[in-house]
Amino acid sequence: MPAGPPALLLHPPPPSAASAVAVTAAMAVGSGVGVGVSVGVGVGGSGVGVAVGVGVGVAVGVGVGVRVGAGVGLGVGVAGLAPATEYVFQVQAGDAAGNWSADGPTLTVTTPDEAAPTWPGGAELTAAEVHADRVTLTWDAATDDVGVTGYRVLRDGDAVGETAGLALAVAGLAPATEYAFQVQAGDAAGNWSADGPSLTVTTPDEAAPTWPAAAELVAADVHADRLTLSWDAAADDVGVTAYRVLRDGEVVGETAELTLAVAGLAPATEYAFQVLAGDAAGNWSADGPSLTVTTPDEAAPTWPAAAGLRAADVRATAVDLAWDAAEDDVAVAAYRVYSDGDLLGETAADTRTYTAGGLAADTAYSFQVRAGDAAGNWSPGGPTLDVTTAVIDVPPDPGDIAPPIHDVGGGRLLDEVGFLVDGPDPVQHGVEEGALAAERAALLRGRVLDRAG
Repeated sequence: MPAGPPALLLHPPPPSAASAVAVTAAMAVGSGVGVGVSVGVGVGGSGVGVAVGVGVGVAVGVGVGVRVGAGVGLGVGVAGLAPATEYVFQVQAGDAAGNWSADGPTLTVTTPDEAAPTWPGGAELTAAEVHADRVTLTWDAATDDVGVTGYRVLRDGDAVGETAGLALAVAGLAPATEYAFQVQAGDAAGNWSADGPSLTVTTPDEAAPTWPAAAELVAADVHADRLTLSWDAAADDVGVTAYRVLRDGEVVGETAELTLAVAGLAPATEYAFQVLAGDAAGNWSADGPSLTVTTPDEAAPTWPAAAGLRAADVRATAVDLAWDAAEDDVAVAAYRVYSDGDLLGETAADTRTYTAGGLAADTAYSFQVRAGDAAGNWSPGGPTLDVTTAVIDVPPDPGDIAPPIHDVGGGRLLDEVGFLVDGPDPVQHGVEEGALAAERAALLRGRVLDRAG
């Protein structure tokens, strides 16, 4: 009797699937009969090929007897399998009368998962909480024929982390640096998507420059209206791009160098300077080296064009002088009076008068006044005045108008000296009080009167 068609039984019923694998097993069917079962799964579907060594009718099945194929040959293809699924195959032999063996060789096969996860068309990778050294990435979910089990994040092509979730914090970044991130999806079989959503992120520079502990601010070429500042270099995690100079808290200049000339200063004035360091991101150091500088007073007082020196009273041995005020960029502190180039004396700024005493009668003198400030600057010149002192009158010859001096008693002499000095109308004009020598000369040469005149 001719043999019936071979049959292939499959358990459980196959779902749809796609992948590719080959599994071969050897089974014994009866005495001396070798059965070879070959299982194959093709792309876009699943297939199993079963080969049996010697036989007439063959059926493959398992368990409850789900027949998936039959034929007179020694092999059969099985399609419609699911990836990553375990199947139990059995081959049975049958004859033309429809008799089938109750059993037959069996084989357990697990189909592989060969398909990587895929990404939806609009899947995105986004960055949040972007800082100088870290960033948090989030993304949409991928899909897989079996199931996505993890995600891998790449930074500039190198894996930096894996997670089963849809977010990952990435640390260890450098400030002000561009990074290319991409996320890939993987499954339990180790299949990873060839691509995935990507994103380029530039980390910010959030750190301001810092100063070495010994950094100093130094002033040079200090003048009444200007000076030059220089300082040590600051440091930054990216790079210092500029320095800003503050004067009394106000910005007066900015430079990329380590020095700055500051102008527009006032003489004899104290200034507080400080230098700050900044980077390209606009971060400025909160502090920096500082310095206090007092500008010098380099300018001497000057005189108004109409300033003059006047003689308030001219006597035989003294002259009272007065003058107009001088001017100074800070303040006039004192005046000096000269006579023929020689210093006679000095007055305070608020005293603009001076008595030049000890002069000779009937003598020409050239006076000048000069102004000075607290810094010791003196005007090279000043108003001048030429004065001739008064003449002392010479009394008549005493031989004709008065008895000789020896005729006057000692007491009378002292009395008359006092009279000449203190009386209401001394006979000797031109003699000043206190000039005893001149009064004696007048007494000795002049007429001695009694108090009644």
